[in-house]
Amino acid sequence: MNVKKKQEGLHLKKNARLFGALGLVFLILFSFLLANGKISAKENERVDQSAETQIKNQGTLNNLTSDISLQKSTELLQIQPRFPVVNLTWATVDNKGAYTYVSPAIVPKGWSLAFVSNTSSEAYSIGQALPSYSTLQSRLTAMLNQTYGVGKWKWTTFENGYSYFTWFTRDTLSGNAKVMWNGIPAVAPEYYQGLEFTAMTFTMAAVYQKSNPLSIKLKKTDESGAALANAHFQFQSKNSQGRWAAFNVLNESNDYVTGSDGTLTLPQAVLNAVEALGNNGENQAFRFVETKAPDGYMTPDGSSQFITAEKVLSKDSDGEQLFTLTNKKIPKIPMTIKLRKTGEGGAALAGAHFQFQTKRSNGNWDGFEVPGVTNDYVSGSNGEFTLPQSVLDAVSQYGGDGNNQSFRFVETQAPSGYQTPNGSNQFITAEKVITSNTQGEQLFTLTNKRAIVQSSYTLVTNFTPNQTFNVGTSQPSNATIKSWYDNQVRIYQNGQPLELLSPNDYDITLGNTWNSSTAGNFLYTVRITYKGSRYQLETNPINKTAHINFVQPTADMKLTLNKTDASTGAALSGAKFVIQGLGTDGNWKNWAAEYTTNGSGQIVITDQTLLNLLLSNQGSSVNTKYRFREITAPNGYEQPPAFPGSGSESTTSAAAFATEFKITKNQATTVSLTNKKLAVSPLKIVLNKTGDGGKPLAGATFQLESFTGQNTWKHFTAGGEPSQWKTDSQGQITLNDSYINAIKYWGSQGNDRAFRFREIEAPNGYKQPTSQDDPAFITSSKVLTETSTGTQIYTLSNQLIPSPTLTLSASPISQTYPQGTAQPSSAELKTWVTNVYLNEGSTSSPVASSNYSVTLVSPTTVNTSASAAGTTKNYQVRVQTTSGGKTYTTNVTVPVTITGPAVYQLTGLPNGTKTFVQGSTPTLTQTELNSWVRGVTLTVVSGGGAIPGPPISVRYNVSYLSPSKLDTSTVGNFTYTVKITATYEGITYTKNVQVPVSITPRIEPISLEVIVRNQNGEAMPFQTGAKPFELLAKGGSWSNSSVVNAINPSVVTFPQNTISTQNFYQLKQVQTVNEDYNTWKNGQPTAEFGVFAQGVYYNGTYYTINRDQVITGEGLTLNYNSSTKKLTIYVVNQELPTGDFIWDVKDNLDFGTATVPVQTELQMNRSDPNWGIQVDDSRRDNLRQRWAITATVTKDFTQDKSILSNVLMFKQTSASSTQQMIKGQAVELYNSGPNPAKFNNMITWANDAGFFLKITPEQSRTINNGGYNAEILFSLNDTL
Repeated sequence: MNVKKKQEGLHLKKNARLFGALGLVFLILFSFLLANGKISAKENERVDQSAETQIKNQGTLNNLTSDISLQKSTELLQIQPRFPVVNLTWATVDNKGAYTYVSPAIVPKGWSLAFVSNTSSEAYSIGQALPSYSTLQSRLTAMLNQTYGVGKWKWTTFENGYSYFTWFTRDTLSGNAKVMWNGIPAVAPEYYQGLEFTAMTFTMAAVYQKSNPLSIKLKKTDESGAALANAHFQFQSKNSQGRWAAFNVLNESNDYVTGSDGTLTLPQAVLNAVEALGNNGENQAFRFVETKAPDGYMTPDGSSQFITAEKVLSKDSDGEQLFTLTNKKIPKIPMTIKLRKTGEGGAALAGAHFQFQTKRSNGNWDGFEVPGVTNDYVSGSNGEFTLPQSVLDAVSQYGGDGNNQSFRFVETQAPSGYQTPNGSNQFITAEKVITSNTQGEQLFTLTNKRAIVQSSYTLVTNFTPNQTFNVGTSQPSNATIKSWYDNQVRIYQNGQPLELLSPNDYDITLGNTWNSSTAGNFLYTVRITYKGSRYQLETNPINKTAHINFVQPTADMKLTLNKTDASTGAALSGAKFVIQGLGTDGNWKNWAAEYTTNGSGQIVITDQTLLNLLLSNQGSSVNTKYRFREITAPNGYEQPPAFPGSGSESTTSAAAFATEFKITKNQATTVSLTNKKLAVSPLKIVLNKTGDGGKPLAGATFQLESFTGQNTWKHFTAGGEPSQWKTDSQGQITLNDSYINAIKYWGSQGNDRAFRFREIEAPNGYKQPTSQDDPAFITSSKVLTETSTGTQIYTLSNQLIPSPTLTLSASPISQTYPQGTAQPSSAELKTWVTNVYLNEGSTSSPVASSNYSVTLVSPTTVNTSASAAGTTKNYQVRVQTTSGGKTYTTNVTVPVTITGPAVYQLTGLPNGTKTFVQGSTPTLTQTELNSWVRGVTLTVVSGGGAIPGPPISVRYNVSYLSPSKLDTSTVGNFTYTVKITATYEGITYTKNVQVPVSITPRIEPISLEVIVRNQNGEAMPFQTGAKPFELLAKGGSWSNSSVVNAINPSVVTFPQNTISTQNFYQLKQVQTVNEDYNTWKNGQPTAEFGVFAQGVYYNGTYYTINRDQVITGEGLTLNYNSSTKKLTIYVVNQELPTGDFIWDVKDNLDFGTATVPVQTELQMNRSDPNWGIQVDDSRRDNLRQRWAITATVTKDFTQDKSILSNVLMFKQTSASSTQQMIKGQAVELYNSGPNPAKFNNMITWANDAGFFLKITPEQSRTINNGGYNAEILFSLNDTL
């Protein structure tokens, strides 16, 4: 459609009123296109088969005008491709088929023009198939690959992602060219029937070649920098939401593998995709993620160490883009080789001898001999042995040479009582391949059989079963018959019992044909056969007899026990019972097997044989009555007394855990029993640690371990809790609730039911753990689950490290003291000795000065009196230290010399500058005067061979010396000489010290007023009660000193004592006079100012007091009146700019094309969804008010005499209702609302809102071929 601008926008200046009654209009021509009675809503796909046409394209191909001959002047065809970004200018074919190409106006960055286009001319007959697009593209691709090389050039791409082919056909008689746009027909056009023609292919293919083509490479190395081959990577890109995903390209596997040089390079197809998609906002960042590591290196787990740094790549990227990544080797686990020897039952066998062998390249096995090691290894008490390190080193060294890769053990001597090795396979372990890369434990196993014992052995049983069955019962299984003889079959040696056989050692079968058709007692033969090989029996099998009693079946009887909770009545499963009968001796005896209550809390017995047996013995001399006796209660319930097993118990035993019953023939019997829940104490886990003598031992470090499903102990931790603990002063560790809950949870999972404590570090002086498996530092384990309760106590004891035999030694240092010196302190006595060592044999360890003491032994005091002056005497001192809980001492003789009397000197220093205010009359106390000095001490300087000693602190007084008193009349810096006097041991000492004194001016209060003017010098009044200024005082740092009220409308007065001499200030305007003016310096503080004795100070300069005014460059004037003590500051406020209002309507509002007539209502949306109205409102806040934009249709859509009325629609938002644009009626498009803010934006609408067309089927039947135009008036209105 054609869009024209009739009038420009309005520019608002300061103080301008908005719009008034005049309004402001834009006139815009709307249009849409009709061709052959069709409106095409699909851009770039037009068809014209009725006339000679010419293509004219600007930006996108969306206008087609009919009836223009190709024989007219040549028009330009402009194409704007999407990638690379380049404008191509084409010349159209003239009536003779001639064509011209023009080079692109812009060549993409990093590319050079390599090829423009290709043409070919071929003759086709009517109905002959024309070449397809792919055929033409393949031809050109082959030529370009041959000319420039594969991957060295690129197609330009357009709106549909492909280059366009345009066919030109020429009438061979008239020579007129015909154009068919976009899409190649399958056969020659029918409207040339009877004529031959030439089809001219016109291929738009701008091809560019990069001067430095993009390549993407990854290099993979290990920690030493060596190249790593066989590392697998996936190439990924990041979308606009920051999510990473695989960057997959058609026909390319996104699994790239590094070569022998540790590198990989992406194929050209992937590079093309990176350049094409790298700038679309979705795939700008790229990276590699390792998916599989080379052998021997850490496996990728998705962490950052397996991801390269990302790079931003696009169509402008060129040159090699190198990604790098480094891998870490998997730590090698030391190899061990172990053999485990067991017997037939799995028991460990000690004393078995083995030879270690290797297989040579010829396939022969030889002993693997290592110098210094005997190739005869013997299993220990645990049935195991481990090869020494020297053999392991030899295996690692020679295991990869091709000759010694397989290893095995051969048994050479069996333990006593086991079969002797004979070289057969049962005495040789399975072989293992072991090389220098083998890690971890290599376990060989072998099982031995007992030796066959030669003797006279017989199979014996003295038991005769007596079994009862109902008539008609099927023959019992052999397993049932075998159960009759449990614990009854033995091996006899020479007529004496030797071994009770287990059921696995023999088989039992019935020797008679089973016949249960007749009631009665019958004798059956039972055959018992020994299956083992340890004994050679005289007779095997043997025949025995069994009594089988067949009885007539009676009506079914049933015996039921109901077990419930005593409080809730809930059914209790898992309770175990036996049936007991009361004998004539008054004791209960077991009658039947063990029973367990089911999920319903019941025991149900329907075995009629058992029930008949109970019935037949009930009330007899064997059993007077029966009962169910509980032997194990469910978890969490009171448990019955200990069960005697096969023994008997009294009538009162376990009465509370038993219920009596009586069997009635052919009837069901039901009894009940209840249980009480235990008072459950919460689970508590405590570790008690003791030392020698069983005393609690503090400071031992432990960790908790659990036994896993892999039959190993592992460190057990609770998330966020300490993983190790130290025993407290009571030698205890008590686990907190987090650990208790974790133990209960994991204990219920089946893998972590056993727990123990392992000592990590013992306290000082105690033996330390030597390995993780040292049993001396591991508690016994306990099985703990979710049902565990009560206090679970773990214990462990430590042993002290044996105390070494130590001696203490030290060397003396001669001492000298002046006559009258005080007794040496403990610290001073330490200086009497040196070289203090603890000695153990030839080893000596120095003892730090802080770890030993020195005391006088003989004499116990040092004689420094006048009688001892000039003499030397030996003194005995005792040196003492403690190590490992034991005390060590040694005596040392030290010579001490006493010198003559000492001479002292008094010292002292001034204690900083003393400051006083001019004119003040302070009366200083002696203490205050004494504070003028510091560091007053006496020090030894000479006398009788005296040596300097530590300074002596003394009491002292300070007095004026020069001047003789304090004078504050004059301002300035002065030096006072004062005298320090001190007395020590009857002698007076003095010292003169010079002290700096400063007399400062007296601080006086000054009044301050601030007067505000505008740029014309006019006073600027404030509103009553305003607080427009802050005064910031410098007192170490700037602070808010005061905020004042405006008393005079244009004069701001601060209180008298707000400012004073001897200080700096800053002034800051925090409130405007009115909205038309800004604050002074836009609210920033002034430079520093102040009033001093020297004059007025501003911004680093002092001005004398008698000067009337001080004018600065900040739009600021200062005036100080020394007589009235008033400082006046004049400031200037500038008027704010008024701002502008500018608006403009975007050109080219178009609704595209469509095909008509239609059967249902046709909606045509804007071709440009971003069409809108630009508004820039920068007016000052007090000038800005509500505004609105309206639109009025002034002319309906028209083509010649064809008019379409009321087809233009408007929606404010996607959710709002549709407004029909009726000619002459204004529709509001935008309203700023009250108090609008500044605005600089394009007013636009969503794709499914704003302007659009609605054409009814009736209207569509009146539309002519061609474009329709309409006029609309846009108005900017003041809505006040």
